[in-house]
Amino acid sequence: MILAIDGFGASGKSVLAARLAEQFAGNVVALDDFTRPGTPTWEHERFVDEVLTPLRAGRGAAYRPWRYDQDAPSPTVHLPPGGLLIVEGVSALALAAVALAGEWWDLSVWVDADEDLRRARIAERDGEALLPLWREQWWPSEQRYFADESPLERADFVLRAR
Repeated sequence: MILAIDGFGASGKSVLAARLAEQFAGNVVALDDFTRPGTPTWEHERFVDEVLTPLRAGRGAAYRPWRYDQDAPSPTVHLPPGGLLIVEGVSALALAAVALAGEWWDLSVWVDADEDLRRARIAERDGEALLPLWREQWWPSEQRYFADESPLERADFVLRAR
């Protein structure tokens, strides 16, 4: 089974994915691992080629996450075939992603959290110094994604974070 989890930054996607993976012995792939600096979105085709195609064929998969701090790929991550795969990240339900992988999502979730909660989580997780970057770059990008792509229309479930 492949579960896609989408939502704005700091909505709780990663926490939900980790808890589900622990509870159901699943594996998590963060779409941030398929995003390189200067690219507008994650690498849809690489994700499909390296992760989805082999797993759906019953084979193991392998990919190299991108390390922002070194501007280079990390060591290879290996995923066993079978079981639960949780794919989490902003724009998991983007039209381009759904066009390539949408028929492969068995279930999809949008995690909703209000802006005050997300702001508090960002300050705690990333520090107050990064809040301007969130306000000026990431939040506007997320709002455009939400307005232009209507990901809620493709979500099987909407979970409200608290």
